[in-house]
Amino acid sequence: MKAKIKSNILLILFIIGYCFAQSTSLSSVPSAQKKTNIAVINLKKAAGVTLEEIDLITDRLRGELFNTGKVNVMEREQMQEILKEQGFQQSGACTNEECMVEMGQLLGVEQLVTGSLGKVGSMFLVNLRIIDVKTGKITKALSVDIKGEIEDVVAKLPSISAQLVGLQPVEQQQEKQVAQVAIEKKEEPKKIEQTQAEEEIIEEKPEKQKEVKEEINEKALKNKNRFGIRLGTNIFGSKVKRIYNYTKYDTSYYYSDVVLWDTTVDYDELSANDTITRSPAVNYFVKGIIKAGPFMTIEIGGGFSYQSTEYKSYNLKEVHDLYIYSLPDIGVNFVKRWYPLKLNIGIFGDFNILYYTQDYYSRLSEFEPFKKDTTFSYIGFNGGVGARAGAEIMAGKHVGFNVDFVFYNSEFTTLEKRFERYDSMGNLTLKIDESWVLTMPKIAVGLGVNFYF
Repeated sequence: MKAKIKSNILLILFIIGYCFAQSTSLSSVPSAQKKTNIAVINLKKAAGVTLEEIDLITDRLRGELFNTGKVNVMEREQMQEILKEQGFQQSGACTNEECMVEMGQLLGVEQLVTGSLGKVGSMFLVNLRIIDVKTGKITKALSVDIKGEIEDVVAKLPSISAQLVGLQPVEQQQEKQVAQVAIEKKEEPKKIEQTQAEEEIIEEKPEKQKEVKEEINEKALKNKNRFGIRLGTNIFGSKVKRIYNYTKYDTSYYYSDVVLWDTTVDYDELSANDTITRSPAVNYFVKGIIKAGPFMTIEIGGGFSYQSTEYKSYNLKEVHDLYIYSLPDIGVNFVKRWYPLKLNIGIFGDFNILYYTQDYYSRLSEFEPFKKDTTFSYIGFNGGVGARAGAEIMAGKHVGFNVDFVFYNSEFTTLEKRFERYDSMGNLTLKIDESWVLTMPKIAVGLGVNFYF
């Protein structure tokens, strides 16, 4: 009997020891690390970036944070749906910690990631912070300055995301991998093929990142303001107002400098009985487009304009031709793209040289052709100013076709020209000074093709 009791006691002690050993071994196994639930709020838009770029960078940040494996990230659509159901209006005004905490509680997450993105010169400024929803305090803040284009910001997002969740930046991780491969290569020659494969993976990763960046930023690149060349024409009205200044002097021996009369007349009224035929005033130009910011360009170039008016009676005909050379022609434009549409609003000014000719023709009867008798020419100079507003349709990133409404103010006064006539005895019989005041049409329709690079 005693032996049986003793055996039962030993059995009980064995069972207790076995259970204690099992509990000890189980307690030594670390539990799976719990992931933090977070939500990423759309970054605040600062100067130098567009809303499209803000949306793209925020979405990419969500993906890179998830790829770290340290956090659970709420999808943007799920966030918007929950906030909408709860009647919470997310706006740019929600920037303080109290508002952020309220938003995080509605979303049911533990942390919120928020911040801003802006650009100063060629430097992008990325500011991020993590807010603990329970305490309302900022648990981490990170500021990164990135020089270059928006693509360079995308390339830095994996490292930024790693730092936010407490990991080493991606660049350091890659350097560590390369160093480890080098050590293994020295110590274990048999693993050369495996090492080469790892190096190829490291080399291919930037290429894959580049492809992803190009795909994400395709829309932003299409809407980017660019340098270029602009070819075009402005078609004005045909009516050029001509004022004829005519001063006649006394040609007698003693009074050759005395003005007999000084007349200013509207030439169209003077030729009212003639048949008047006018061509449109057409301006052709070539301009270089210089990018002066994300929404501004400066145009520098030159142009040529032409207009002709014919005054015709029974046996007389006059043809007045205007040749205008504009150089330089300088303009400032404000542009905005919503690919494939682009809006242009600008002002411009130019310096103009006028060459004005007046050809006289005559004939004896209506059955004969006109023959040129003589030609008078005049020179003038002026500065013109104007404004343009219109739209442009992009046929890709590098070519666009525009239609503009143009207002332009330009008036010339030609240099005074003197005509003197003498008889066979050398006596002065006629002495006249002439000049013209020419007012150009003010309204035009502009057509053009633009090449960007």
